[in-house]
Amino acid sequence: MKTTRLIGLFLSLLLFPSLAFAEGWEDKIEFSGSLSSDIRFIIENNRGEIDGEGYEFELNRNELKLRLEMFPVENVRGVAETLLRFDGYNNANNLQGLTKRSEIDPYEVQLNEAYLHLRHEYAEVRVGRFAVNWGTADQFNPTDVISPRDFSDSLEYSVKVPNQMIEAKVFPTDFFNFTVIWVPVFKPSQLPPSAVLGFAPVRDPKTGEMLSFPAPPLKDYSRILELQNIAMDNNITLDETAVNTIYPKSKIANSQAAAKAQFQFDDIDFSFSYYYGRFSFPQALTAYAYMNDNGGVNYDVEVMYPRMHMAGFDMSYPLTWLFDIGFRAEAALYFPEEVTFGVLVDPTLYDVEITSHNISGDPIFKATVGLDYTFTAWFYMNAMYVRGFIDEFDDLSGLHNYVVSNIDFKFFEDELQIKLAGVLNVDDLSATLFPQMTWVVVPSVEMIAGTLIFLGDTMPDEPLDYAAKSKFGQKPVGRSIAFLKAKLTF
Repeated sequence: MKTTRLIGLFLSLLLFPSLAFAEGWEDKIEFSGSLSSDIRFIIENNRGEIDGEGYEFELNRNELKLRLEMFPVENVRGVAETLLRFDGYNNANNLQGLTKRSEIDPYEVQLNEAYLHLRHEYAEVRVGRFAVNWGTADQFNPTDVISPRDFSDSLEYSVKVPNQMIEAKVFPTDFFNFTVIWVPVFKPSQLPPSAVLGFAPVRDPKTGEMLSFPAPPLKDYSRILELQNIAMDNNITLDETAVNTIYPKSKIANSQAAAKAQFQFDDIDFSFSYYYGRFSFPQALTAYAYMNDNGGVNYDVEVMYPRMHMAGFDMSYPLTWLFDIGFRAEAALYFPEEVTFGVLVDPTLYDVEITSHNISGDPIFKATVGLDYTFTAWFYMNAMYVRGFIDEFDDLSGLHNYVVSNIDFKFFEDELQIKLAGVLNVDDLSATLFPQMTWVVVPSVEMIAGTLIFLGDTMPDEPLDYAAKSKFGQKPVGRSIAFLKAKLTF
């Protein structure tokens, strides 16, 4: 029933423009969207659950995005944006499934935005479903914590999960505005499909035999190592790992609030921000290992979303005295809830209970500093230093340091565009490379080809050492792929 309603909403949005035009709404409606086809191929065979799984198509997707903006009266705007996605793979695994089109040709419908925007001479209000973007740095914004991230698509790095909220902004002068936001119900970030490998046992690349339990966030993992050796000596295997999430109850005490004061004087733009809510990426809370009826071990894990306060500052300033280089800086101080991780083992297997701080509760400092410069009409470069990645919360893995670069070349009056982007983890020397080429066939029609490559060790020397994981080398990050995409924008 829920899917039927979503499809009805999507079709209504698709048909509404023609109905509106028929009623004389020609000047009160704007309709836009895109149509795309996306094919991706895995170009390695060592980053799956078991080595040797690779060199196959990962994605065969088609999308139709529709956006509608309505202006019924002056200073009032309504926005709705939907996405219809066809995965391109057959999900039917039995004869009964072959009788259903939804199994043979699976799809999903998303409502990305649906809000009402009211504007006055010195104020404006947005109410409904949307996402918020804060900060001046390019994508790596430590102050941008209101809207959770959507990492379900490795190529769409800046996409967010929308949520229902109220945003009010006042701008009494040209150089100052003040924004407050209230989010009634918490919503977590969407993780990539590969995230489940973060809690999977380490297995032999050839045989699939378990070599190690999933690494728990413990500084002293010697007792877990003893448990693992006992299990191995008695031919006891890890049969199942279940990860359960603990969400905050939908009470007003668990709602989120944020405020931002923004200033602009001549060429300098800066702001101070505050947020109270929760970190949108899960943090480990408990682990319980117990014997099952088959003589193996089940491993149940609980994760939660810790509370936090965030105080932030960001600024942008063109260095006119230095070749007009763009300068951007952003910093955030997080005050997190303390999280104590606990391990409990079935006494019939190995009587042990261990606790350790996963999140200490000490303040966390994140920052981004970047420079960008347009050398000519066809050459642009952006370089940044990043302290603390988006999903890092100073747990046992700590905060890492990164260098981010992006170089754009444009040729033939921008018809051919080449982008070379990458991120290097300075601490463990793992990296991600993202080169791509875009051909603008005709205005509004693009063909895009490229690769996304992850570099680094897939397994640390000691698998139980939680802090030794390579940031971009570990398998939960995802697969290295080559992709080809065609897109029409209207």
